Amino acid sequence: MKSAVHQRAIEPPADRKGMPLLLSADGLRRTFGETIALDSCSLSIREGEIHAVVGENGSGKSTLIKILSGIVRAEAGTLDWLGRQASFANPRAAQDAGIATVFQETLVLPDMSIRDNVMLGLDGMIRRKMTPLREREAVRKALAAVGIGNLDIERLAGTVSLANRQMIGVARSLMRPWRLLILDESTSAIDIEDRDRLFEVLRSFRGEGRSILFVSHRMDEIHALADCTTVLRSGRSVASLERGAVSSEIL
Repeated sequence: MKSAVHQRAIEPPADRKGMPLLLSADGLRRTFGETIALDSCSLSIREGEIHAVVGENGSGKSTLIKILSGIVRAEAGTLDWLGRQASFANPRAAQDAGIATVFQETLVLPDMSIRDNVMLGLDGMIRRKMTPLREREAVRKALAAVGIGNLDIERLAGTVSLANRQMIGVARSLMRPWRLLILDESTSAIDIEDRDRLFEVLRSFRGEGRSILFVSHRMDEIHALADCTTVLRSGRSVASLERGAVSSEIL
């Protein structure tokens, strides 16, 4: 018999049901050898929503993000994106669909300029179509969108603060059209002031009707930011809770 908590994970909270569904995952399963990383994991994300995923280490958060980002594929379960069943074969496929991911590791090359770091991964057709002037304008626009538009884009990325390097990674994700931004513990290495600046940026994205999925261990962040929270435990989704209903006891 399913527990009452697990049953709550099947239906979105009532106040979210009127919002258009962006992504829906149901019954995702993934193993690595004899290790079950995900087992019957489900969540739904609405348009214009900030959605948190929480759980102890080993609960399956990283594997879930890797599936949504096209790094690994689920062995069972379904994934719907914009109302259609989807399965992202690789990260580029997820990016092309409109999913941008910023991982916990600060993926910035210190000996490259900020401009080249923001353009990293766009060296194919997208970058070739840009004139140098358009490229600089696009980079400055992306940096301004995450609150660091004052940085010299020709400065080496390794000379700026850790928080700014993290924001450069976020800016890079904005260079492609996106509907869902996934942040994997992106606040773990930044101070409160920079974190609050990031939160204001995320709220502005929500105001534009775009969605954020973020992983965090910090209850104060969840209370401050999340419209809905999915709780993972031992690879399973055990609760889907609306704002104000999350407490440390559920983790």
